[in-house]
Amino acid sequence: MADDSRDSLSDTPHSSPAGSTPPSSSGPGPGTGVGRYVILERVGEGGMGVVFSAYDPELDRRVALKLLAPDLIEEDARLRLLREAQAMARLSHPNVVPVYDAGTVDGRVFVAMEFVQGVTLRTWLAGETHDWTEVLDTLRRAALGLHAAHEAGLVHRDFKPDNVMVGDDGRVRVLDFGLARSASIDSVPAGQAETPDTSNNHKALSISVTSEGAMLGTPAYMPPEQLEGGNVDARSDQWSFCVTLYEALYGTRPFAGDTIAAFVLAMHNNGVQPPPDASPVPRSVFAAIHRGLELEPDARHPSLRALLDALELPPPARRSLRPIGALGALGLGAVAAGTWWWSAQHADDPCKPRTRAAAEVWSDDMQQAGADAFERSTVPYRAEAWERASARVSTYVESWGTEAERACRAAAPGTAEVDALRNRCLDRRLRRLTSVVETFATANDDVVRGAITTAFQLPDLQPCADVPGLLGAVRPPSAPDQRAELERLEVALEAAIAQTLSGNDTQGSRQAQVVVDHARQLGYDPFTAEALRTQASFAAERGDYETARKLGVEAFELAAAARDDEGAAQTASDLLFILGSKLRVPAAADAWTTVGAAMLERAGPGRQATGAAFHNAVGNVAMTRGNHARALLEFSAARDLWDALPGDHPIEIASALGNLGVVAFRMGDMAAARDYQERALAIEREVFPPGHPRLEATASNLGLVLASAGEPEAEIDRSEETVADSP
Repeated sequence: MADDSRDSLSDTPHSSPAGSTPPSSSGPGPGTGVGRYVILERVGEGGMGVVFSAYDPELDRRVALKLLAPDLIEEDARLRLLREAQAMARLSHPNVVPVYDAGTVDGRVFVAMEFVQGVTLRTWLAGETHDWTEVLDTLRRAALGLHAAHEAGLVHRDFKPDNVMVGDDGRVRVLDFGLARSASIDSVPAGQAETPDTSNNHKALSISVTSEGAMLGTPAYMPPEQLEGGNVDARSDQWSFCVTLYEALYGTRPFAGDTIAAFVLAMHNNGVQPPPDASPVPRSVFAAIHRGLELEPDARHPSLRALLDALELPPPARRSLRPIGALGALGLGAVAAGTWWWSAQHADDPCKPRTRAAAEVWSDDMQQAGADAFERSTVPYRAEAWERASARVSTYVESWGTEAERACRAAAPGTAEVDALRNRCLDRRLRRLTSVVETFATANDDVVRGAITTAFQLPDLQPCADVPGLLGAVRPPSAPDQRAELERLEVALEAAIAQTLSGNDTQGSRQAQVVVDHARQLGYDPFTAEALRTQASFAAERGDYETARKLGVEAFELAAAARDDEGAAQTASDLLFILGSKLRVPAAADAWTTVGAAMLERAGPGRQATGAAFHNAVGNVAMTRGNHARALLEFSAARDLWDALPGDHPIEIASALGNLGVVAFRMGDMAAARDYQERALAIEREVFPPGHPRLEATASNLGLVLASAGEPEAEIDRSEETVADSP
């Protein structure tokens, strides 16, 4: 995908309203220093200033550097841009562009933020055709970022398609909180500098609804209270979001009018335009949007979270997993780093062999072997388990091929280090895929029972596209013999994991110990820590929590000493769960909560999956100790992080909802407990076949809630419904 980040890092330029002054186009050239940052190139310009790509030598990363335009250097403009930095710096969420630094240099205000490769939502919508479910999913992720801002007490005040970024990594981010301010502070009264009283300003009434600058916002996306100089709060952002969502789904805006005057009249007299008759979007979605566009803020949804719940689709409308065709077989030995490149030099398309590697692992022969092995199983739901697990694997294979092709096409003579790191990341995931495919091909009952979870837990591909994250990780050994030994040990660790998937826990633990012993000799501590963490997970699975604790502590010490901050954070989460929920050592659990939070902070942005696991572990400890308010906060944070991540994470989201339901039940809130458990069960029914233990457990929890609420008949009906169709 082309780098369209200039559209996403600043206000999109529009024609200037009458009486406004366009920003100056002057600015520092390449190589110029701005504080510690070195300007690389100019990437965009908007109503508040100019955006550059810059290099941060202290942290060895590229950033987006926003500079206030020289002719806007008045105190009001300076304070406004600094307010943007302060607002964004308070947010830490996967769907919000993070701010790293802000200040003034030689009288110029700057803001340093993440440099995002990708396109604006407007550009994304104008590009290739997107299914309405994909559009809705993309906007839902943006809403999660807005919701995070509201939870932090902030209002965006200028949400629109140009201020949403769809990254090449698939992540959706809200950016440019240039108009954000504390939600606890009312807007400036009408007639003052920040929001002119448009109801009595004839010149303002003639401004185009797509213009910027005169009103601190874009009128087409502004709610009536903002257009008319009233107070602005989170419900105002909800209006702007609903305008954006309406436009994205239906291809037009909800209100007619090319000027502010016509726009306001249409809002008050005509209301929201009905959707096109041929639109496939469910009426329930339109109804949710329509409520968000009510003229009176109090009539809108109570919050963006409530709006998101109203936008939740019934199971049939969700995108299904799509199986793809597979090609010939490829042995595990062929996935070692560098092997594909020699073949690529002799192909018509040099990237084709690399792109096909995962499909060749998931060959027709291996798929048939898996289907046959599952058919031999005695598990009642074996046929549906194979259908759902194999569909998930097929989707993963397709995604791996897409990411591999993207990495191959981006390779250039000056990017050798990044290319090697991206391919190493992809190779490791290819090894896990190979391990899973081979396990399916020889499946026993244990494999069949866990197949769907195994397929959904294939490692995320997004980190392989996270170049700053890859460059920030500890480099593998550079000596060829050490690199080869590391790859051999990585393959051996995958084999140990495969043993445990098949129910051979003893053999898997024995193999993992051999890997740990050899890893110590190699001396690459991040991998030794990973092997110890894997060994600890095996011990925890068999209930040997004391051994898991000892192994986990050693793994943490190695990872932290090697500056493998994400690995250290993952291990801290594991230890927190073991000590707080299993061994019941509160003081130790509190210590690991602090340590884990510090490691996550040190790891930096882009570690949302690790953060979600950490919040879930903290929530479990809080629930164990009866701190229900803390548990609700932590499980909600875990759910929101999983929901915001690219790709599908239904098992994790359902787990978080189920945990929220348990906490609500213990707090005596039966309505909330029922809602959480029903939503968890609805998600799990899409993932697991009837009769699966996961469904039975959630249905049992729901039944207990219903019985406690005085609905025993409903309890019986719902519990039996889950298992009635079991073969």
